[in-house]
Parts: sequence; structure tokens; C-alpha cells
Amino acid sequence: MVTSNNNNKLTKLGTILIMVFKCLFLFLTLFTIISVLIVKKQYILFGIVIFIALTILAVAGSKINTLPHFSLFIFLFTLFLGIITIWLLKTPIESDFNVQYLAAKALKNGNFIFQNNSYFERWPYQLGLSIYESWLLRLVNSSNFLRFFNVITIAGITVLIYQIAQKITTEPAARLAALLYSIFLTPLTYCAVLT
Repeated sequence: MVTSNNNNKLTKLGTILIMVFKCLFLFLTLFTIISVLIVKKQYILFGIVIFIALTILAVAGSKINTLPHFSLFIFLFTLFLGIITIWLLKTPIESDFNVQYLAAKALKNGNFIFQNNSYFERWPYQLGLSIYESWLLRLVNSSNFLRFFNVITIAGITVLIYQIAQKITTEPAARLAALLYSIFLTPLTYCAVLT
């Protein structure tokens, strides 16, 4: 009797902790969105899209245990958010990203002159990204294709997070982890730059 009573207390405590972390995550996400909107007024549409995504997420949260083919759902949901993000943010290719992009374009054309660039002498590990980008540019010669490929990668990572979490926790917790990652602003905004 004492053991089941202790288990009930632990279950209630766990439920309370999960609710606290959900509220904290929601608060931090909304705080980040509001901060961006205050600083950069041109991103209001981006904030509205994220708000709509959070609303969809809240509605889907009540059906989280009954949603069939969740891997496909989370992939498409993240893909949709990523495409909206790159469409709305339109980040210019500047600084390090420009150096890497120009090196990728040169490498695609068989020109290895970028090897003499002091940037790659200082940070040689960045050559890997330029080689990777040059392969993608050979398929479709567009910086937007690189951004779209970033979105596909982020969507795939979200599915991977879900599948890993399935193995180490319960199904609802795994789904929640994937959903929360899909709306996390850092990977979403990094889709719009060439990383």
C-alpha cells in the first residue's frame, strides 16, 4: 500500500514537472518571437506564422496519441515550417557564408583557386562544407536549392529525434520531443542561411 502511494506521488510529481517544462518552453519561444518582432518589425509575418504553427501544435497536442504515421506528419510539418521560414526571411549571403558559397561555386566549375584564400588556411575544416555545397550545386545551381536542402535535413533530423526518443521513452513523450524541436527557432532560422 505504501509503495503504490509513493508511485502515485511520483507520477503526480512527474506530471507537474512536465507541465512546468512545457510552460517554460512555450514562454521562451513566445519571448523569442516577441523579441524578434520588437527589434525587426519586418518579421511580423514570420511571427504570425510561428504563432499559427504553435496553435496547430496545441490543437494537435490533444490528438497526439491517436495520430497515425507520425513520422510522416512530423517530417511534413517541419518541412512546411522550414519552407515558410526561408520564404519569409530571405537572408543575404554574407560574411563567412559568402566565402564558402563562392568557394563551392568555384569548386563546382573545377576551379581550385579558393585554396589560397586565407579564410580556408585559418579554418580548413570549412572546406568540407564548401565541397558538400558544390556537390549540391552540381545538381541544381541555386542558393535557394541549398536552403531547401537545409530544410529537408532539419525535417529529417526531427524524424530522427522522434525515432530515437521512441526507443528510450514513451510514445507521447517521443512525439512531444519531435513537435517541440520542429518549432524550435534555431534550426528553423538556420535553414535560411547556407550552413
